[in-house]
Amino acid sequence: MAKIIMITGGQRSGKSSFAERMALELTEGCKQGPVYLATARIWDSEFAHRVELHKARRGERWTNLECEKYLSECNLQGRVVVIDCVTLWATNFFFDESAAAAAPVAPAQEPMAPAAPYSAAPAADFGATASEDDLPF
Repeated sequence: MAKIIMITGGQRSGKSSFAERMALELTEGCKQGPVYLATARIWDSEFAHRVELHKARRGERWTNLECEKYLSECNLQGRVVVIDCVTLWATNFFFDESAAAAAPVAPAQEPMAPAAPYSAAPAADFGATASEDDLPF
């Protein structure tokens, strides 16, 4: 049965590394390795360098996908997926919408409705990360 595992922690606390180790364990013995679904936007050269270091650390076993917003457009059927990071994914909607506080909420909810990554790929396992410092609760 497919599952969703949420991993939280402070910024740069090791959430991604933990999720990556877990995904590798879940795909041990499988012919397909895990998928790393990156949601961050590259905003400067320092961050671009960090992204390249992370890709190199993951290695060849991983399928690396970049998707800033519409996660359901990715073919994830039957895969183990690390979505990194839910906080940055939601932030992408806020930055793309007007300054009105409620305006970004609807576009962020749309891809989570019937076409959400979990329902679009019911046989996939998902691990998602989010920074605790940014969670609204």
